[in-house]
Amino acid sequence: MKHCIISHLDPDHIGGLADFPQATIHVSAVELQSFLTGDPRYRPQLSISHY
Repeated sequence: MKHCIISHLDPDHIGGLADFPQATIHVSAVELQSFLTGDPRYRPQLSISHY
């Protein structure tokens, strides 16, 4: 895979990106800024329903 377009950076959407080390990752500047500034939405959350 050469390119990966990410609509949003939720942990369940980006968890496998390391499997594609040669891919160029595309994400909007607004989404990236929210992620980098620590928006609480991006903190991993675990619940019993995940198991």
